[in-house]
Amino acid sequence: MGWALAGLVAGSSSGCAARPLALDDPERWPSGACVARFTVAHGDSPLAELRELGGWRDDFQDRFPAAIIDASVQRPVTASATVRLHDQPIAWFSRTLDAVVLDGAAFAPLHRADATQLELEERRVVGRVVAHAREALGDRAVLELLLRIDAIHGYWHLGADLCLTHEHEADGAYRAELRGVHQYLSKRLHEASLAFAVEIDAHGEIAVVGR
Repeated sequence: MGWALAGLVAGSSSGCAARPLALDDPERWPSGACVARFTVAHGDSPLAELRELGGWRDDFQDRFPAAIIDASVQRPVTASATVRLHDQPIAWFSRTLDAVVLDGAAFAPLHRADATQLELEERRVVGRVVAHAREALGDRAVLELLLRIDAIHGYWHLGADLCLTHEHEADGAYRAELRGVHQYLSKRLHEASLAFAVEIDAHGEIAVVGR
């Protein structure tokens, strides 16, 4: 983002003057607290990579089209490249390098949900994962993909460290509960907490719920 962090006075959203931990600091979460941990940083985001490749967007995208992918002319998104369907990446850059698109064999079009802005129990629908892709990937991998491409957006400026604390499955539905912190700049470095759930119903509809 072009900000120089050296010399910034750091603080938390509560006004504490202590410098926040690094996003990936291993001491942030007690042993066994997280079923899984997801650290996402703007420097590794699809938006940052798109700009490095010579493409341009002025901000995070709000909609993720589903498309037929041509691997001979399109580049996979590095941030989510480990989440694969039949050994192929799912998220790719558009041919014109102006957006992230998803393999239409795996997802219907998605809409970004900003988890940092949700009120308690507020629900935002993200989109739908195709049944055979959900079965092949598993629900946690679907969650990881959405976090890594910023379809579920967990930070304002710098990044987030998210702890998956509980997973629930019943009657074809899935719910993941996450809590964590995100870091942002407003004259100084701040850290704020957030908590949300991600739900996938029996038909593959994905939603984010404030906690």
